[in-house]
Amino acid sequence: MSQTSYSQDMSPVAFEGQLADSGFTDKKSIPCAAAMPFGKLVVRDTADLTGKLPAAETDVTNKKKVLGLSVSTQALPQDPSVANPQYPAKSVVPVLSKGRAWVKVEGNVTPDSDVYVRYAAGGNGPGSFSGALVSDATAVVAGARYLTTALANNFALLEADF
Repeated sequence: MSQTSYSQDMSPVAFEGQLADSGFTDKKSIPCAAAMPFGKLVVRDTADLTGKLPAAETDVTNKKKVLGLSVSTQALPQDPSVANPQYPAKSVVPVLSKGRAWVKVEGNVTPDSDVYVRYAAGGNGPGSFSGALVSDATAVVAGARYLTTALANNFALLEADF
């Protein structure tokens, strides 16, 4: 039997860390000691070219510490008991330092919004993106901008130049 109907609701438009297009990108392979969720900001750990999720405001605001955004993959089997797809601990993670990718935002954003990143527990977790300051929890990250409008807990297109 052939398909006679289909849904016009194509949401979600993407998934966390999905590359947006085939335009120029710059990605680095970054070893991460802890599990790394897709679509989160990756910052420099204590050793050269190693990554972690941000844990302090300076991890986000110091441009020398920001490595980029963890890019998603379909090549890894995922544990269904884990809510957010991620790279397992001790993985080498592809990190986007230049290009466009989809991120899940904690609050409403527009192309005029500053790009805030969570460094404290709460919201969608450390490394998550937002459009608003949360005292002692988020900070503005330089080198990123939203290209689309999105409501809270939906996907926005982020352009990165870290």
